[in-house]
Amino acid sequence: MKKAILNNKNSLLILVFLISSNVFASNNFILDIPEIYILIIIVIYSLLLNEIRQRELDLIKSRDAIMLSQIQPHFMFNSLTAIAMLCDKDSEIAKKMTLEFSQYLRGNLDSLSESDLIPFEQELKHIEAYLNLEKAIYGKGLNVIYDIQNSDFKLPVLTLQPIIENAVKHGIGRREGGGTVMVSAKETDKAFIMIVTDNGLGFEAVENGHKCIGIKNVTYRLSVMCGGTLAIESNPGLGSTVTITLPK
Repeated sequence: MKKAILNNKNSLLILVFLISSNVFASNNFILDIPEIYILIIIVIYSLLLNEIRQRELDLIKSRDAIMLSQIQPHFMFNSLTAIAMLCDKDSEIAKKMTLEFSQYLRGNLDSLSESDLIPFEQELKHIEAYLNLEKAIYGKGLNVIYDIQNSDFKLPVLTLQPIIENAVKHGIGRREGGGTVMVSAKETDKAFIMIVTDNGLGFEAVENGHKCIGIKNVTYRLSVMCGGTLAIESNPGLGSTVTITLPK
């Protein structure tokens, strides 16, 4: 009977019911009160352990989904094409872009082994490599501004990457004449705040009633791993602002 109780997903509710109905005092099932409480504690611990394991699996799936979303054939093709064209015009810049491309790929691959929070500076280097490659593709059509007032904090890996890609792809990339992406980080008394803004055409965080996978995964990992939040303000034709808040 004890084994059946522990193996049942609703075992905690069953135990509470049995106690309240005094079934334990019947001739068919006799347990001392201390033994009953021990069973309840074991069941609660088991349920909590299963919940923790499930959350860990969800985080792994979320991280892997974001990493896989970074492997974009079109972006890689465009980057390599831009580098090849630069080889004839300016070999030094082509060399620099090749190193940026290598750093970008390494950052994506390294993310698979990251299960803890990473320093913001590590995330910043990754998005700098990505934006430098995009600037090589868009040329003067993409302007990037950094306003980093504080970088001494940690965050989940690949937190900013999907946000910035949205700003470039769905914002600046669709705007005639290009535009500007601004990445800022600051500290307040209660939190660290990162803001990504663009003056592009704006993008929809929700399509057909469902959040796009990148935004959804980032929001989930922020909440579970560090109690962080993500807020989006996107106005068609005016641009977007994404604010990420990490409580201290």
